[in-house]
Amino acid sequence: MKIIVSLVSNPGTTDARVMKQARSLARAGHKVYIYGRIAAGFSEYEYINDNIHVYRFECFSENLVKKNKIEEMLSPAGVDVVNLFSSYLNSYFNSINALASLLPERNILLSKLYAVNDKINNIKIKRKKLLKVMNSDYKELCPMLSIGFFSYRQFDKRKAYNSNKLEFDRLCLEIEEGKEERERLKKKLRCFDKDNNREKYCNKIKEQLYYVRYFFYATNLLDFVGDISPDVIHSHDLHPLLGAVLLSKKTGAKVVYDAHEIEVERVPPLPVEKKSFIDSLERGLFKKIDHIITVCNFAVDFYDERFPGCRPTLVMNSPEINIDKYKNNFFDIKHLTGLNPKDKVIIYVGGIGREARGLDKLILSMAKLEDFYLVILGPRHESNDCWLLNLAKEANVAERIHMLPSVPSDIVVPTIQTADLGVCLIQDVSLSYRYSMPNKLFEMAFAGVPIVVSNLPEMSGFIKELNIGVVVDQANPDDIAIGILKAYTYKKMHADFSEINKFLEEKYSWHAQEKNLLKVYSMLV
Repeated sequence: MKIIVSLVSNPGTTDARVMKQARSLARAGHKVYIYGRIAAGFSEYEYINDNIHVYRFECFSENLVKKNKIEEMLSPAGVDVVNLFSSYLNSYFNSINALASLLPERNILLSKLYAVNDKINNIKIKRKKLLKVMNSDYKELCPMLSIGFFSYRQFDKRKAYNSNKLEFDRLCLEIEEGKEERERLKKKLRCFDKDNNREKYCNKIKEQLYYVRYFFYATNLLDFVGDISPDVIHSHDLHPLLGAVLLSKKTGAKVVYDAHEIEVERVPPLPVEKKSFIDSLERGLFKKIDHIITVCNFAVDFYDERFPGCRPTLVMNSPEINIDKYKNNFFDIKHLTGLNPKDKVIIYVGGIGREARGLDKLILSMAKLEDFYLVILGPRHESNDCWLLNLAKEANVAERIHMLPSVPSDIVVPTIQTADLGVCLIQDVSLSYRYSMPNKLFEMAFAGVPIVVSNLPEMSGFIKELNIGVVVDQANPDDIAIGILKAYTYKKMHADFSEINKFLEEKYSWHAQEKNLLKVYSMLV
C-alpha cells in the first residue's frame, strides 16, 4: 500500500475528477489523503472510507507567512520560482504594512461613526415607543377636542400628550443632528482614505493576491500536513503545484501534475501580465515534477510540446457509472417539472455560465422551437439564474425554461435518460474551451440521448466518431435550432444505442480511463 496525497484548491468532495481518481487509487490498494480548502458547509475532516480521508484547511490565508523566510522556503523550487515570487510578495506585504499603519487613526473615526449610528438607532427606538403612547392618547382625546370640553382626567391626559409632543419634537431634532454628524464623519473618513491612498493600497493587495496565493497555499499546506510521508503527491491544477513541489523536496515523494485545463488559456482570457506569470510559474515548476496527466488529446500534445521529455498521459473526464445498478434510481425530469411524458425536452447539464457556455445562444434558439422545453440540471446560483431568466423573458420563452438543482453524481446519467436530447454549446473563447471534453458530454453519451454540440475539434470529433448527434455553429441561434430539430428526428431514427454503449464502455468509460491513471502510478511507485 502506497500513500497518496491529493491536493486541491476546492473542498475536494465537490470535484468529480478528484473523487473518481481517489476511489480508483483506493481500489488499487493505496491510501489517499485529500487536502482541500475549508469552506462554509464543510468540516475540517471527512471520512469517506478506510482508504480515503479528506482534510480541509485555510489554504489561502496569509497568517502563517513569515516575510523573512520567503526566499529560504522557496529555494527548493529553484531560483526561477524565487525570482518570480519575490517582487509580487514584496509588493503585497508593503501594501499590507502601509494599510496597517493607517488603522489606528482610521479606527478612531470608525468608532465615532459607529457610536453616532448607535445613538441615532437608540433615539429612533425611543421615538417609536413615544409615538405609540401619543397615538393611544390622541384616540381618547379626539372626541373631546371637537366640543372643547375636558374632564379633570382628560385634562391631565391632554397635558401629558402635549408634553410627549414636545419630547417627540426634541427627539426628531436629535435624530437630524445625529444624521448631520454622521455625514460629517463619513466625509472625514472618505477624505482620510483619499489623502492616504487607502483605495490604492486595497486595490494593490487585491491585485497582488492573484499572484501570491500560490505561495500562501504552499505555506499553509506545509504547516498543516505535519510529518506525513507520501509516496506520490498529486496536484490537481496549478494552485497546489508549488505546495506539491515543496512537500516533495521535504519528503522525497514523486509529483504528478493533473492539468484539468490548459492553464495559460483559461476562461476568461488572462491579461498579459497574469498570463506571463502563469507561464513562468508552470515552466519553473515543471522541472521539478515527475509526470503530467491531462484531460484531452489536444492538451496532451500541448504539454508534450511545451515540456518535452515525458509525454503526458490522457485521463479523460469520463463518468463513473453503472446503468444496471441505477436503472431504477433516478429523477424523471418531465415529472419533476410538471411536463407530460410526450413533451419534447432538451437537457443542459452543469452550472449556468455567462456567454462562454452558449446558454444565451440556446435561449435565442428556443424562440424558434415553440414545442420544446429546456431543463437545466446543475448547481443553482441566484445571480446567474436571474441573468438567464431575464434573457428568457426578453425572448418570450421563460415559461418553457425549467431549472433543477444538481442530483447525486451516480444518478446523473439515468436522470439524463428521461430527456429527449442534450446540448453542449461551449463557445470558442480560448484554447481550453476550444479543445475541451467536458464531463457532461460523456454523461449524455452514456445516457443514450442524441447530443447537439459545438463545432469544436474534440467535441465534434467525438460526436462524429460515435454518430450520436449533430454538430452546429455554436454562435448561431438559428443553426442551433436547426440542429436541435435534426437531433430530435435522429432520436426517433436511432432507438438502439446498445452497440454505441459497448464502444463507449471500451474506450471512454471511467473504467478505461482508470487503467491509464493506474499505469502512471505503477510506473512511479
